[in-house]
Amino acid sequence: MEFSWPEGGRTFSFDLGGLFKYDEFDGQTFYAESKMYSDSSNLPGHYEEFLAKCYVAYLDRAMFCDHFMWISWSPHTASRWSTHTSEETVRAAVIAQRKRIFGDLDEATAEGLVDDAVVSEVASRLWLIILSERQEQLVITPGHRGLIEAYEAEKASS
Repeated sequence: MEFSWPEGGRTFSFDLGGLFKYDEFDGQTFYAESKMYSDSSNLPGHYEEFLAKCYVAYLDRAMFCDHFMWISWSPHTASRWSTHTSEETVRAAVIAQRKRIFGDLDEATAEGLVDDAVVSEVASRLWLIILSERQEQLVITPGHRGLIEAYEAEKASS
């Protein structure tokens, strides 16, 4: 799914998106950014842009924005890790990316335009997933996936 930045006439999409199946998240949507970097290099900037994308996507199509996932193979700004999914961090990212969202406005003017309810919703839907190359080996086999699908289909029909 493609989204439009409110200003500048450009579009964006997320790296991944789809629907969850089964149990607690069944039928819920997700969008994800995936960054396979060996170190944090420019991940803070990418994360800031990701948060701004989440804000714009939620503004545009809230009904399709149940979850936003940041998937990386390297953590970034670890000293602030506990705040990465906070409303303050989302708000700061929106203001930092303000030209794409509000146009050529100064920071103070943009701060007054940020929708705090949307910031709160985005923050509550964020997931941080940090992987390692070894975890990529921990996947279900196609045979086992088939067994699960058959089980779920049988359960749904009964």
